[in-house]
Amino acid sequence: MSEGPLDAWSDVTEWSAQLVFSVTEDHDIIRSTGSNVVGKSHTRWQVVASGRLSGPVASSWQGDGLVSGSWAEGSNADESAQGWIEYYWSTVSGSGTGTGTIFLQMSIDITNGAPGVGRYSLQATGLEFDVTTTSYTYTKDPVSGIPSESYDISPGQRDVSFSEEVDQPLPHSGLVLRGNKQVSLSGSAIGNISWSLIPVLGPCPFGRIDIDPSDTKTHEISSTLLGTVPQTLRHFVTINGTGDVVLRATIFPDTPLLRSKVTWEADGARITSPAQGADRLTAKISRNRPTGARIPVKLKIEGHICFEVVVWIIWCKLKANTNTHDISSINKRPLGPHPHRNGHDDGYVAVAGIDWTATIQPPRIITDNDRPAIEAQPRVAPPGTTKTNHYELGVAGPGNPDVSGSGFSGWDMSRQKRVKIFRGNPDKVPPEPITETTKNDPDPGSRPVDYPANDIEGNDDLGPRDEDSNPYDEATHQFPGRGKKGTLRSADQPNSEFLDAEFEDGETFRVRQQNSKKLNGQWNKEPGQTDVFDTTNDDFPP
Repeated sequence: MSEGPLDAWSDVTEWSAQLVFSVTEDHDIIRSTGSNVVGKSHTRWQVVASGRLSGPVASSWQGDGLVSGSWAEGSNADESAQGWIEYYWSTVSGSGTGTGTIFLQMSIDITNGAPGVGRYSLQATGLEFDVTTTSYTYTKDPVSGIPSESYDISPGQRDVSFSEEVDQPLPHSGLVLRGNKQVSLSGSAIGNISWSLIPVLGPCPFGRIDIDPSDTKTHEISSTLLGTVPQTLRHFVTINGTGDVVLRATIFPDTPLLRSKVTWEADGARITSPAQGADRLTAKISRNRPTGARIPVKLKIEGHICFEVVVWIIWCKLKANTNTHDISSINKRPLGPHPHRNGHDDGYVAVAGIDWTATIQPPRIITDNDRPAIEAQPRVAPPGTTKTNHYELGVAGPGNPDVSGSGFSGWDMSRQKRVKIFRGNPDKVPPEPITETTKNDPDPGSRPVDYPANDIEGNDDLGPRDEDSNPYDEATHQFPGRGKKGTLRSADQPNSEFLDAEFEDGETFRVRQQNSKKLNGQWNKEPGQTDVFDTTNDDFPP
């Protein structure tokens, strides 16, 4: 018996379905005892549910979907008032894969005896992911002056299941069901859902490309267009260095015959498949490149492009300016070595000015319309955050802008330093041999400082006012803030004072500059740090 408005779909036995859930929300944090704005809250997450729906049974189709998700929520606030100091931040982050269930139901809507109108509805259940919540609170009593800190890491889950939220009329022509809508997800989240359901008729099976779990250095970052258009590019981002970007495809159905027809292509790079054993669904691209790169990757079956992603390999070309005839574009101090007498005229100050400019490669990771939204990630404290130091303040954030006036933008320039001190006087009677001091030296100012064990920790980065860490803006002038788009800048003045009474002492500074960026909740370093300043008392003016 004819179903009228549902006739066109009655013979469709399978659908290729993709649902993209996204939340992009920013709001002010209001003081707990007033109406003042004390901070910002950011939410950025995405869940993709893809699957093949089978049926129909009573005009309904359902199937298990391959589910992947990435979460990034964060808040930063400073509630200091009337001498009381209190600030805190928290993040919720995670990513993973799993399965869920997608339902498609068609029905006929008959109102007041009018001809029936076909409608369809979508549901999704079981879309859960593990996340990690990290929180930090610092308070200081204005009377006692005693500080208090707390740092906590705890596991949790996020659920984005929804039901009865998408109810749409069937199109008058064609069999493709596509659209987007704002929906209420589980909990209190308001998000956007875009969907695409296509009858399985073409040469491509259902599937997708993901980052292989063995590759822990590559991260999927949501598109800058996420939530604004139904389909956006998927972006996989990594740092230039050793090893390979390893990709894995999933196809339904997964048969030996279909696998034998799979080929991979990469624009502007060599791609090797299989990447693991004899598995043709895996492929790899070396991340060891002379510069950064944007690499579109395609999986084809019998020449048909079935799936596509973009691999980004990030690199920064670092340049130091120590020209003694220049001044810093950030702090207007002299550049290059310029030792001088101290203000009390009882000693010397060894100092050198350095301006750093890091040009980000490839430039399109900053300028493309559809690119990874690195700047949209919530601020995460960089490595080195402990109860005895506060280097996390070196990364711009709410109430703590960099020299350009920008808050956190997903990028940061930080420095590492090492200090060695040699002390002695061979002219004394008896002579005192010149030896290197140790961490147990009775004079705290003469104890050595070593590089951090973690290459991405900056131990010479107590604040962001000596850097421009926002590569997305620019200005025609470079002082006191914005530089050119696509660049990061930092200024440093490594120095030490030597009193006349101790002038026989020698001291050696070595400073390394590094660039860092956050990818999916993790800080990553740029390779290639170099020593740029090495001075002893032999370099002092007479």
